[in-house]
Amino acid sequence: MFPTFEPFSFFKLSGLRLLLALLISTSPNLFAQPDNHADSGSKDADPRSGSLQTPESNGLPEYGESPAQTGAPGPRFVPNRGQWEGPFAYRAGLPDGALFVESEGLTWVFLDGGDLDAVEEAKKSGKQGPAGGFQVAGHAFRTRFAGAAPLNPEPSLEPEAHYRNYFLGNNPSQWATRVPEYAALRIPEIYPGTDLLLYAREGALKYDFTLRPGARPDRIVLTYEGLSSVTLREGRLLLRHSAGYLEEAEPVAYQDISGQRRMVPCRFVSRAGGIGFEFPERYDTRYPLVIDPVLVFATFSGSTSDNWGYSATYDAAGHLFGGGIAFGTGYPTTVGAFQTVFGGGASFLGCDIALTKYSPDGSSQIWSSYLGGSANEFPQSLVTNADGDLFIYGSTGSSNFPITAGAYDPSFNGGTFVSATSVDFTSGSDIYVARISADGSLLQGSTFVGGTGNDGLNVAADLHYNYGDHARGEILIAADGGPIVASSTYSSNFPVTAGAVQGTLGGNQDGVLFHLNTTLDGLLWSTYLGGSLADGAYSVKVHEASGDLLVCGGTKSSNFPTTAGVLHTAYVGGVADGWAMRMNGDASTIIASTYLGTASYDQAYFIERDQDGEVYVMGQTRGAYPVSSGVYVDPGSSQFIHKMNAGLTATVYSTVFGTGSSAVNISPTALLVDVCEHVYVSGWGGLVNTGFNPAVGSMSGLPLSADAFQTTTDGSDFYFFVLAKNGISLLYATYFGGGTTAGIVSREHVDGGTSRFDEQGVIYQAVCAGCGGLDAFPTTPGAWSETNASSNCNLGTLKFRFDLSGVEAVSDAEPTLTGCAPFTVSFDNTS
Repeated sequence: MFPTFEPFSFFKLSGLRLLLALLISTSPNLFAQPDNHADSGSKDADPRSGSLQTPESNGLPEYGESPAQTGAPGPRFVPNRGQWEGPFAYRAGLPDGALFVESEGLTWVFLDGGDLDAVEEAKKSGKQGPAGGFQVAGHAFRTRFAGAAPLNPEPSLEPEAHYRNYFLGNNPSQWATRVPEYAALRIPEIYPGTDLLLYAREGALKYDFTLRPGARPDRIVLTYEGLSSVTLREGRLLLRHSAGYLEEAEPVAYQDISGQRRMVPCRFVSRAGGIGFEFPERYDTRYPLVIDPVLVFATFSGSTSDNWGYSATYDAAGHLFGGGIAFGTGYPTTVGAFQTVFGGGASFLGCDIALTKYSPDGSSQIWSSYLGGSANEFPQSLVTNADGDLFIYGSTGSSNFPITAGAYDPSFNGGTFVSATSVDFTSGSDIYVARISADGSLLQGSTFVGGTGNDGLNVAADLHYNYGDHARGEILIAADGGPIVASSTYSSNFPVTAGAVQGTLGGNQDGVLFHLNTTLDGLLWSTYLGGSLADGAYSVKVHEASGDLLVCGGTKSSNFPTTAGVLHTAYVGGVADGWAMRMNGDASTIIASTYLGTASYDQAYFIERDQDGEVYVMGQTRGAYPVSSGVYVDPGSSQFIHKMNAGLTATVYSTVFGTGSSAVNISPTALLVDVCEHVYVSGWGGLVNTGFNPAVGSMSGLPLSADAFQTTTDGSDFYFFVLAKNGISLLYATYFGGGTTAGIVSREHVDGGTSRFDEQGVIYQAVCAGCGGLDAFPTTPGAWSETNASSNCNLGTLKFRFDLSGVEAVSDAEPTLTGCAPFTVSFDNTS
């Protein structure tokens, strides 16, 4: 994915009106239909011309590919089989332009969006165009590779399922039928031992260099013809032309060595009249080198004591907060943090919560601290507020857990002995909610929440399906600044409030949902959620426009509360069902509630919403989960994504992804629906999960995208998956994790808890990394800790950017705008 080549990503605004057609696609009516269509008379550009003349009778040049038409967002590479004039081998449509792959280099053509818009307006209105046809201004420039061999591109993937037919004019020599198109091209041996990969993501064309062992990266020199300037600024490459400029991201490189990904520092450098790459540190020339910019950072905690990973989140500035547990005094705390002393006792499995706030690039700790009493506790979910304060929800067995003066509930309520995957609660468990200042120096609020049974743990049979499911639940910040928590309880006297939708415990384990004020000294509302058997609440979101709450989880109860007219008013079957609910903002009314599932095992782990209020649920299934027509699907697989309308009465689409096995592949850790309605999933699988539940499956063979960060797995890794709007295609999928060292598998996992995507599609993920004393977790150069300092595990954290979340127009004026293609913005000259 290096370097990023995103046409018109940033530009100064001028003139009365500017059409923004950025990154993803332009207006669909500008493009021809790709599926088995006939191109009748389209006039293509001379790739070296500065303007195009398009006869009115022939319509517009075919310069872009519509994501909605191709079924997979982004340009596709079409071979030139004589249907076009010109010495190029492949053409790829771009927003308002095209790329031509020639033997001598790459030629880029961009057309003026305003001129194209004028043509379209004339066509729509039926007005005659100007005599001689429309003039569409454009700009072309070329990228050459100095000293390279002639480019000889070849497809690197199988062709798309559809094909193209071209019948241009009445000369059969210009006709071409059944022309395939490809998602990626490989140009082998562009330099000795060096291949160039061209591929698309969301309308942006990207390229990688892959160097085989011994290949020389200093031979790579990119030169440019037809640009007004080429400059380096803050590590990025800016290419200016008559219509604006293009920006290439700062390069990153890596090597895969013995199954472990090792990052290699890399930067642009001026070289021999062009642009090359420089490596300030040595790298191992015995192994291949790949340049790729996606991983922002990944780090171990640096703990010398055993340290397990649970939860992660972020703040508005891009800091990563990692949360886990530490078994001893070796966790690296910082001076001035609110608790620098381990309080978990001297027993072999005595633990405290371990929390660290990292700088946005992962190079340093902002603060790092313990949190806990003399017994055991762990963090299920983290979230920050607008001030950057960190809120933590979790479970504790400590009667002396740090509680602040005036807390809503200062007393530990206890329960019975319970063991939650190696963490024992000898006197039962309570929920805690804590608030830590942005600088880590002050515990601003902390309270118990619970009854005399065990609270905060999802340990009911069949609902505790995956390793780590005991620590399900989520915390979020409501509009009033106070936290809302979804969790589970065994307490018949869990604190509920008058007017709540359910005032009594329905079964042995129920879900709970409650809202505290900002200072954690008052309970605003609280309710049970459940039927007569076991139930758990795992995820909660607020729909900002309405203030309604969205909640989901798992249930074994045939009398879980549902509402009339929803998808499933009755228990679907099997050992467990998922459920999804919409209620009003004070939890006094259930607006809609439905079961989700099949005749086998199902659970709903995360819930999300889009800007229209429609609801998305991600979960696991072992049955034949319904799949909509026209969506991406891995038939027979065990992870589902289900989009419903706001009332939960109808399916918008649903699908499954995975290896095609009914045994689940991943335990989910995070879900996002971004502004463009792409769906992001994070999860993990492998030996830790199969060791806990032999019924779960392998994660080997999961679907991957052409630009995957990591294409191999040792069977125990993380997995990131992105589905396009309306579920039409796979946008991105990759493994992430270490390999096998001396026969020992690097078993990346989490021991429970949530991680999070931000709204720009960046995952902030906690990992239980390096278990067995390994260093195989792929860290980045300059990260806080590149090695595992303990004899067993470390809390690993990673920040991974997908670059799929949409378009941002940056100008000298306010406001900054974000949207999804087709995205047209009008600017009025008020000077």
